[in-house]
Amino acid sequence: MQSPTPTGHTARTDAGMTALSDQFYCRSRRRSVLLEHCLDDYVDANSLERRHSACFRCPHGHKNRDAYAASGQSD
Repeated sequence: MQSPTPTGHTARTDAGMTALSDQFYCRSRRRSVLLEHCLDDYVDANSLERRHSACFRCPHGHKNRDAYAASGQSD
């Protein structure tokens, strides 16, 4: 696993796949988070319309969700 990147991009495994255990630096929360927690929090904030959440309409959450889905690791 790569170290968190300050650019906010998700970390990739050696095969170029995105895994739920990947960490990245979240600019909205100003800390490193696991992709799994990012996806859960992003979906919860948007589906429940938690407008005060840092994850509500977060562009990083959207990009991370798309990258994870495109990697073929999702169910």
